[in-house]
Amino acid sequence: MAKIHDRNLTEHIAILLEKSSEAMNVILSPEFEKLIHEKVASDAYESADAVIEEALRLLRERDENGTPRKREPFWATATPAERARAFKQWASSHEGGPGLPSEALRRENIYD
Repeated sequence: MAKIHDRNLTEHIAILLEKSSEAMNVILSPEFEKLIHEKVASDAYESADAVIEEALRLLRERDENGTPRKREPFWATATPAERARAFKQWASSHEGGPGLPSEALRRENIYD
């Protein structure tokens, strides 16, 4: 039996693989487990397997259509060190480019 583990997931659910009859244990977060139970309880799906199969079908459809996966913005996931490194890289990429003329930065010209 194949097992898939993810450090952020806490609950198990068994699903059947279409290409083989081997059962697969998948660890789900409590949030996803609750969602699956709610879908089955609402009679929208017959079983947890049906919910998982629909989710995987939609995932395959999205991939086939070339729809990109939504990603978190860099600033939301980067560490302070990563943000500092990215800023320094960005700043160094602008050196020698079009900037302000030195006379624009003179104190007497700033307040005009």
